[in-house]
Parts: sequence; structure tokens; C-alpha cells
Amino acid sequence: DKALLEAVNAIAKERAERMAEVIDDQLKEGNYEAVCRAVINSGHKFGTGVLKGPMVEVATISCWQRNPDGSYVMRDVEKHKPWFDYVPIWSIYPDPYAITLEECDYVFERHVMTKHDLRKLSKRKGFDRDAILEYISAHPKGDVSKLLEHEAELRNVSKDDQKSTSGKYEVLERWGIIDGIYLREAGIDIPEEAVNLEFESQIWILGDRVIRVMPNATAQGSRPYKFYYFEKDETSIWGEGI
Repeated sequence: DKALLEAVNAIAKERAERMAEVIDDQLKEGNYEAVCRAVINSGHKFGTGVLKGPMVEVATISCWQRNPDGSYVMRDVEKHKPWFDYVPIWSIYPDPYAITLEECDYVFERHVMTKHDLRKLSKRKGFDRDAILEYISAHPKGDVSKLLEHEAELRNVSKDDQKSTSGKYEVLERWGIIDGIYLREAGIDIPEEAVNLEFESQIWILGDRVIRVMPNATAQGSRPYKFYYFEKDETSIWGEGI
């Protein structure tokens, strides 16, 4: 029994070490340290830093695979890998009545994208490709008519003379609670007895079009945002910086 236990422990230790190496490699590939530095920098300057992740993306990579006859061939395979991102506080809009992230009914993130960004988005699984391409065709010069106030001020501070918003598109990403009846209207299979219940979901909006709707499939319906505070303001969801 002792020998068996030692053997099991040795195997478990080896696998744990190998898994630790995989996790370390994934964090390096995802540029995790740089993302965290940006989050901490924002937290110290503005009181709040926002980390998004871990999220999962599907990447297509080419690798050699062995055939039954012993020969090797290059094939494209899909690989799931985690990623992290720093979200500027100017781009995130939590529930204004909440004091903590956990109390939020929803969180919006604003993306400003180019045509190239949108076309890449249309190729991602779960997005309405036709709706995205039709919107680009209907708005070839973009739909962002002017800079928001904070964007103009930030460019003035940095002495950036590029004020043009031509060719840019505003995309909203929403994580939060929504009634089942709205999910059903968007094409999600919701049973009749659940249409008046609420669900955690992820919704993407481009102009007047919903380009992605899906129930939140993360563990316990958790949202991908984490807030780092230099000093938390007890009366607000935001913090106070240096």
C-alpha cells in the first residue's frame, strides 16, 4: 500500500509540474505581465484598473502529425488558449446604481473598430457574419461621427492632431442579466416555462444590430472583468488614485 501511494504521488507530482509549465507558457503567450502592469498603472493613476479575462480563443495552428503508415504531414488544427486584456476605464460602463462589481446587473464595454477589425470579428464563432458585412456595406465610412469628450481631451493632452474618426465603428459588448423572452426573440432556444426567468448572457451590438447573443457559459455565470483599486470609494464602484 505504501509503495502504491508513493507511486501515485510521484505521478501526481509530475503531472502537476507539467501543468504548471503549461500555465506559465500560456501566461507568457498572453502577455499577462504587461497586461497586469497596465491595470496597476491605471489603478494608481485613476483609482481603478480593469482586467478582462481569462477568456478563451480558438487559434488555428499548423503542426506535423503522424499518419498510420508512419509518414508525417502538416495539418491545421484548432487550439484553445486563454487570453487576457487591459480595459481602459474610459471604455467600460458598469451598472451606475451598483457600488461593487458583484452588484452590477450588467457591464458594457465599448470598442472602436476599423473595417478590418469587424471583418475579423465576423469570422469568429458565434457572430452573425452576414449582419456584420451588411452593416459595413451600408456604412462604408464608419458610424463614429465624432470623438467622445474624454477621447478629445486625451488627444489634446498627448498633442495628437489626428482627430478624424472616419472609417471607425462603435461596437458594444454587454455582459449581464437579461430576461429569457429577449433571448428567445434573438433566436436562443428558451423553453416556454423559462421566458420570464433571467439569464446571464453575452450580447454584442453593432449600430442597431445585434451581432452576437449567447447565454454566459462561464463557470457560475461569472463575468470576465476584475477591478483593481488603489483605494476603494465606499460610495461608488470606482476608486481613488494617487
